[in-house]
Amino acid sequence: MKKQILFAAIAMICSASLNAQTTVKLKFNQKLETNGFTFSTQKTNNIGETYTITRLQYYLSQLIVVHDNGKLDTFKGKYLLIDPSKDTAAITLGGINLTNIEAIQFSIGVDKAVNHLDPSLYASFDPLAPKSPSMHWGWASGYRFLAIEGKCGNNLNLLYELHGLGDQNYFSLRIPVTATDDNGAKLITLNADYSQVLKNISVKNGVVAHGDNTVDVVALANLRDNVFTSTTGQGDILKTENPVLNNELIFYPNPLTLGEKMIIQNKDKHTFNVYNTCGKLVQSLSSETIELDLKETGFYQIIATDIHGAIIASSKLIVQ
Repeated sequence: MKKQILFAAIAMICSASLNAQTTVKLKFNQKLETNGFTFSTQKTNNIGETYTITRLQYYLSQLIVVHDNGKLDTFKGKYLLIDPSKDTAAITLGGINLTNIEAIQFSIGVDKAVNHLDPSLYASFDPLAPKSPSMHWGWASGYRFLAIEGKCGNNLNLLYELHGLGDQNYFSLRIPVTATDDNGAKLITLNADYSQVLKNISVKNGVVAHGDNTVDVVALANLRDNVFTSTTGQGDILKTENPVLNNELIFYPNPLTLGEKMIIQNKDKHTFNVYNTCGKLVQSLSSETIELDLKETGFYQIIATDIHGAIIASSKLIVQ
């Protein structure tokens, strides 16, 4: 009898714990600049080149809610394949014991542990199952993290295709948010302005880039850095901005075209260490005017230190 009472008490506690969970939902205000997102709408990017979007899909994973003074809960096994033309309703992420949501974190793409598994093992309705058009590049390369396609050129008579992928390009971001009540659930709403995906990307002559280290990765970085904001305009707090400290450090251009030099005005002769994606130091420079000339495409991290070796700034650099 005592055991039965104990089991009943445990069951009641577990039930109460489950009932205390709050459902968390995520909604995107899908936009092209200030208007709602639609395919084939003519737009001009920030460098004055005209384009339309006829396909746009991307994966989100490792969704994490930051709540109640910095607690983190991950919606394990949750993968989203977003198509802005379709996914306008709230998406249910799951239930968590929480009171107040402070931020939403997610990664663009599919994490390495899953990225190279067999898509045919998933049920047809699963985001990771085979799709048409395909979002999978093969077992070795894994899933397309982002696929954006459309028309470009002066008369919109050319095509562009940017498919970004690669484990090294699995980007994360965290956005401070204030959730609203939605029939007992907590609703997180983000603005997503997809006109920013082609920021600083020249499409006027048509471009096809399917891979993990050229302009396709610039599009992925734009998706991370420039597309998503809270409804109050707050963006990613994980990214490092290009620094301008007391008007002493000037970084330009970024992204950098292979063969193009990056000029850094450095009147106080700080030391600039440049690292590749493997963390290997590829250059260390400290003159008053630095000409950075990198020989390979990819992502780099530039870390500036003062005369005492203290880090005063860091910046990500893309060479495409």
